[in-house]
Amino acid sequence: MLGHLRQIARARTVEEMFERSVAALTEIGLSRVYFQGPIGSDRSLTRNTHSYGFPEVWAQTYEVRWQVHDPFPDAAARYPGPLYWHRLPSSIVLNADELAYLDFLKQNGMEQGLCILLYGNATRVGFLGASPGPDGPAVETVDRELFQFISMAAFTRYCQLVTMDPELPVALSGRELDVLYWMAQGRSNGAIAEVLGISQDTVNTYVKRVFAKMNVFDRTSAVMKGVQHGLVIVSDPISELVAEQMREKRHTGS
Repeated sequence: MLGHLRQIARARTVEEMFERSVAALTEIGLSRVYFQGPIGSDRSLTRNTHSYGFPEVWAQTYEVRWQVHDPFPDAAARYPGPLYWHRLPSSIVLNADELAYLDFLKQNGMEQGLCILLYGNATRVGFLGASPGPDGPAVETVDRELFQFISMAAFTRYCQLVTMDPELPVALSGRELDVLYWMAQGRSNGAIAEVLGISQDTVNTYVKRVFAKMNVFDRTSAVMKGVQHGLVIVSDPISELVAEQMREKRHTGS
């Protein structure tokens, strides 16, 4: 396992880091893995998700249907260390949609798993959840400490990689810069769509393009890299005025 941890620490790209982290987690019996960030109290704000090994039905429906009803990141935020997602503390009361998600997992053989909230520099917060595959071990037999070590090593290396990257690999388009600007002002994808007069699906596509071009996997890292390269400023004092003017212009049709 020490070799796996070294490989994660020596990863040269974010994608390489994810691949090595999945290999390490698979080694301890967790072959289905999903990374998510940034994590905040408002689930309606876009959380970028990258998954490995999950059934196709989960991969196709999670972001469009289940992500806002996934209770595990919020639950992990309330308790330190790894948490069994099939044995949530009794103090966590789930609503009907959250219970429906748990039922969906059970129907597809994913009712058991481990999850953990992860903390990095510059107030970055991420989440990692993992479960055994169809032929994997019972999750209670998985070494929870190794799960925690691997998860922490992965997120630490991720934060290092997105911070140390000195150059943007590809220039952003004008619309991608618009989206990045409003991300820097703390706007959700839905709010950005309203300001720019485009659909939220279109904004989601632009956000994914920005992430890909900037070689990051979360909004905080994208904004930080944009600030470092002089592409945006955070909390622009005129941003709210501009947004209001754009909304009024669109609503009046002028």
